[in-house]
Amino acid sequence: MIKPIVVAGRGDPTPTVSSTPAATHSPTVTRTPSASPKPTATPKPSFSPVPNTRTVSVPDMESRTVKGEGDMDIAFTIDGDFAMAADLDCRKCEGQVFLNSVVGERNSSWANGQAPLEGSYLLTISRSDRSGVAQIRTKGSWEIRFYDWGLARQVTGKQQGDGSTVFAMMDEGTRIRYRFEPAYPGASINIRAAAFAPKTGFKVFGTDEAGEAVVDVELPAVVAITANGRWELSVE
Repeated sequence: MIKPIVVAGRGDPTPTVSSTPAATHSPTVTRTPSASPKPTATPKPSFSPVPNTRTVSVPDMESRTVKGEGDMDIAFTIDGDFAMAADLDCRKCEGQVFLNSVVGERNSSWANGQAPLEGSYLLTISRSDRSGVAQIRTKGSWEIRFYDWGLARQVTGKQQGDGSTVFAMMDEGTRIRYRFEPAYPGASINIRAAAFAPKTGFKVFGTDEAGEAVVDVELPAVVAITANGRWELSVE
């Protein structure tokens, strides 16, 4: 049996969500074969301050795009009622690509892979998180679009992909089944779901093993997936 990582929600607000945290439920898990080993270790970046810096302010229900080259720190603020999401386009980058965020006292790593790389990430998770710093470490040119999650693309039905993304899952339901195939041993998937329903908080779950699990999640919800490998989500 794989060991999914399941954490009760922090209760961070969404457009219509109160601060009551979601209850933790033990998922039902089915083991599947592990992915083949990854031959080389991933280097660790330095997130020390860099001379190349920018600032960006995102109005309510709008987006802003920053283009750059190489290492950069971007101080961002958000004016709306939603959390901050970001689309990173590093298809023209070279070598390793890292995206880190510093929000309050939280330091989070989002992108960590080989160029070319694209992905969507949820940089903040609370109404109180009005600002932060996005840190990009790579070589070559890139662009990053900042937007509040009220602009996240809306989807229904089974979703699948490879890597990280953000979307609004508009199905009606109370359970999600997720399947994960790690790209290499130790690779993980982290899923954050913020339900639109009242009295339902943020819920975080995932695993670092190949397999599938069923978790209780109130839908519709904004779903942010950070993964190194292939994944599939469906409504039970």
